[in-house]
Amino acid sequence: MEDEEEIVKTMKEPYQWMLDDIETENKVWLKSWGIKPKSAEKRKEIFDKWFSNVPSLLPLTGSVFVVSDENLEWRPILSVRGSDILIMGWDFKTGLLNEIRNHLDIYIDIFDEEDQMFYPELLPEVQEIFDENIMYNKTKDVPYLKEMMLYWSSGWSGFGLNYFPEGTRGHPITKTFIAEEEI
Repeated sequence: MEDEEEIVKTMKEPYQWMLDDIETENKVWLKSWGIKPKSAEKRKEIFDKWFSNVPSLLPLTGSVFVVSDENLEWRPILSVRGSDILIMGWDFKTGLLNEIRNHLDIYIDIFDEEDQMFYPELLPEVQEIFDENIMYNKTKDVPYLKEMMLYWSSGWSGFGLNYFPEGTRGHPITKTFIAEEEI
């Protein structure tokens, strides 16, 4: 991006997307924010205070951002779509590989006897990169965004947590908290 105005707009998008999820049909509200106020102005004030502590998110492509915080050991690559935030990789290499993997020749077709079909699987050495990168490590954290990431079930695996029992296939949206409106 050469246009400074476009760069500034893109850097502000995660803020607006998350704020929109608070005020639209998703009605996102985190436990750490306390009781959800009826007033839209008060909700925005609480969100703004929280978001001011979120590490900078530098745009890479579309809705993909790198967390920019010198105090973090890992600088994860995130896919940010409103309050639905996924870890694409805990480092740039893995995040980039995840983002462009469909454009690389890193798959092999494996025949499934039961379905009588071929399915693409990552080459073992590439799968190993992903497996090692996503392994839990207590230094892997995204300050302030972690709770937002865990609001939807999609963020759990990036923190080495498995909300769903082993062997289950469904991953329904699981909210960690729905606050009550003030009386």
